[in-house]
Amino acid sequence: AHPLHWGSGNAQSLRDAPLARGTDPHKEVLAFYKKHYTAEDMTLAVLGREPLPELRRLVEARFSGVQSTGHRALRGDEHGGDEPAILPENFSGLVLRVPSKDTRSVAFSWQ
Repeated sequence: AHPLHWGSGNAQSLRDAPLARGTDPHKEVLAFYKKHYTAEDMTLAVLGREPLPELRRLVEARFSGVQSTGHRALRGDEHGGDEPAILPENFSGLVLRVPSKDTRSVAFSWQ
């Protein structure tokens, strides 16, 4: 099991129970997305064999629809409080892994 894995829930805990409390999880996720998913907080690194103009065309075609909301994510002390992001009692331990081979790849998928 992954050391940082937590339960993901089911239809009852992720849909039915919140709806019974008067919260629509789908609307909440959309509101979060619209507020926080913004070009201002994104960085994209591109590597390819194509000429720079072609890479630029590909990136613009795929990412030009990302909106700029004008809202930036909180950084550092802006979060307030002195509590660390992960409390020691909620962290199962340090995980160190040595890769079995030298691989340089990344994959992203949106649906």
